[in-house]
Amino acid sequence: MYAINPITYQDGVTGRWEKKMGSGMLAVEGFFGKTKVSVALGSVDVQRTKGLSLRWTDGNWSTRVGYSTNTLSFTSQSVSATLKSLTSLPAVVCSNCASVIPSIAALKGIEAKLKTFGFSYDDGMWIGQFEYGKRQSSSIIVAPVSGWNVLAGYRVGDFTPFVGMGSLKVDSAEPGLIAGPGAPAAFKAQLKYLNAARIAIGSPDRDAYAFGVRWDFAKNLALKAQFDSIKMAKPEIGSTGIITYPTSMLGKPSGFDGRVSTLTFNLDFVF
Repeated sequence: MYAINPITYQDGVTGRWEKKMGSGMLAVEGFFGKTKVSVALGSVDVQRTKGLSLRWTDGNWSTRVGYSTNTLSFTSQSVSATLKSLTSLPAVVCSNCASVIPSIAALKGIEAKLKTFGFSYDDGMWIGQFEYGKRQSSSIIVAPVSGWNVLAGYRVGDFTPFVGMGSLKVDSAEPGLIAGPGAPAAFKAQLKYLNAARIAIGSPDRDAYAFGVRWDFAKNLALKAQFDSIKMAKPEIGSTGIITYPTSMLGKPSGFDGRVSTLTFNLDFVF
């Protein structure tokens, strides 16, 4: 679900306030700033990002909710060229491209809102966590998406084996581009793909399962090994996200069945 918000850093200011309330601790954190993110098709310039989160911790339990807004622009030569060519088509070829594209596929001044919720449990032996996130967007180019993940683990000495699963899906409807009466068959096939792929962005919809173990082998150091099994929900459409592969909807099968497996090793510094 972390693809919902690909921002990993920002230039700005963060403020935090904490207060003990009864048996628990309330923490409020706010931030604002700007950043730039590289993606498969180009780059996202976040001119303004701001948000607020609340965390409540009581004993073994912790709950967090967050809300943030982003004003951004998307820069991509290939996407810009696709949009320009579609909007210039006469109605006899595409009956509504000239009106639909400008209304749903802005590249500048995009407003994206993110809502997150999660909770975790840690009693020193058992650990568990659940997270849910949803991104709303004013442009189909930065697609509205939602996702969740859940993880559980059990500490055995310095080792913590864990399992997890998660899901990500696009929430926006297809743009509904309609071929005109004079559209050739090849263009009709391309338009079908553009609708399914939300104008060539692709389909990131997927389910994932994770298995791994963490080894706290030294003070402030941990080694983590993790195996992920990922199933893309619509492999025929193609994807331009973290997992990138071509479409099979334009006459050339990609040969991809939608299944991806990864094995990763991480060295973490624990503070």
